[in-house]
Amino acid sequence: MIGYFKILNKARCLYLSDNIQVSEAKSQIIQMAKRCAMLYQSFSRVLVKELGEAEGTVLIDKAIADYGTQCGLKCKSYLDDLGLANSIENFPKAPDLPKIAWCMEGVLSEDNELHVEISYCPLAEYWMSQEFSELGRRYCFVDQSKITAYNPDLECVHLMNMLDGQNKCHLLIRRKDSIK
Repeated sequence: MIGYFKILNKARCLYLSDNIQVSEAKSQIIQMAKRCAMLYQSFSRVLVKELGEAEGTVLIDKAIADYGTQCGLKCKSYLDDLGLANSIENFPKAPDLPKIAWCMEGVLSEDNELHVEISYCPLAEYWMSQEFSELGRRYCFVDQSKITAYNPDLECVHLMNMLDGQNKCHLLIRRKDSIK
């Protein structure tokens, strides 16, 4: 039986050494993102079912804040290792979401605010197909925690969100002291 596992395992790892088409890589990344969306959906549903909506959503929010903090610290550490400041203009240089699967564009404005528009998100696509937009939307607050952990002088605001019924997501990342 061990020999069978080795053969099966080797067959599964062919992608690690083969060149694959970008379309296949994109498909695989989207599939994994949707699996993560499914996992979040399952945890969220169980928390709300077992604890009730009020307590369940509090725990969901805590988990997302913790996850966002980890993501932000990872971005910060990456830029620290490169000797780059944890600034608005350097944030897009840190690895965050796979650009091959999310359709997004970031523009740094003259007043040093980063506007990020996302026209495709595999997580939102999955949750909308499952009529899970309300609890799915709570996941999006990962952005606020991520940006605050990356640089506590920055904030992230969702100006638009697909899970709120809009045609895209629009995030604004700015210095907290620039709020007018």
